[in-house]
Amino acid sequence: MSHFITESGRHVDAVTPAEMTEIDRIAVEESGPNIYQMMENAGRNMAELVLEHVGVGEPVLVFTGNGGNGGGGICGARHLANHGAPVTLVVLHPDSLRPVPAWQRRVYSATGAAETSLDSLDDMKSAPPDKPITIVDAMLGYNARGPLRETETRAAEWISRRKAFGGCRVISLDLPTGVNALTGETVADAVTADVILTLALPKTGLKPLFPRDIDASDAPGTPLPPVPELILADIGIPQSVYVAVNTERPFTGKYRIPLYLIQ
Repeated sequence: MSHFITESGRHVDAVTPAEMTEIDRIAVEESGPNIYQMMENAGRNMAELVLEHVGVGEPVLVFTGNGGNGGGGICGARHLANHGAPVTLVVLHPDSLRPVPAWQRRVYSATGAAETSLDSLDDMKSAPPDKPITIVDAMLGYNARGPLRETETRAAEWISRRKAFGGCRVISLDLPTGVNALTGETVADAVTADVILTLALPKTGLKPLFPRDIDASDAPGTPLPPVPELILADIGIPQSVYVAVNTERPFTGKYRIPLYLIQ
């Protein structure tokens, strides 16, 4: 059976959306950290990952939804702005943000960094197709199911078009938009990520994104399909919460650790 491991060979359990929901519930209702703290930790990890990859010179475009995943993206955009990165925020549903993401957006606005709408993207001067850019996909979280809504579809199509020009790195927060966190089923317009920064524990639906090795039944010269880089981020959940769901806290000495799938 396939499973994730760290660079040192340590086994890391993948969780279903239901199991991740229980982890979040225990943390918020019983032990902490609260949702603001977890969102802050997710966003800061995302910002640090972007800075490690491209520094502060390359434009960053952050797409966010109206839930917790979007709030983490907004928080990450604020950290990038605070460190001088040329970041632009794209909030897909600004009129229906949940309370915590709405608060994150208000704090982001204090940085003076840019925000634009999906309708305005094609006219953006900060993301021309002949210039490198990093795109952060923080549109949907692990509880998303089924086909994408119109707005998310438009955003995913925009990302796909921009990526086709080249010079574009896509980082998805927790999992790519359009990928089912339980099964790995991918809708037609799903975001194709170069890097996935998954939070707390990897989700079972990430496994199908890492295809099997080529075997004797494949045609000679068959190349391995590209796979995303997978990184696990610590959002501050204590060991007691992991124990409550019969797993172990995977972090020792680092806030972000690469993961690999063993088939």
